[in-house]
Amino acid sequence: MLKPIKRIIIVDTIVTLTLLMKELKNVTKLLIAIIYKKANTNDIK
Repeated sequence: MLKPIKRIIIVDTIVTLTLLMKELKNVTKLLIAIIYKKANTNDIK
């Protein structure tokens, strides 16, 4: 009974980690875009 439950937990953690990594990539892209825009506006001034 324990082995299948452990396997499910491991799969769950892997899935959640991959989703978190994707979310982090999206967040970093957004942050980079925001910083880049701010840098460009500062250069114009």
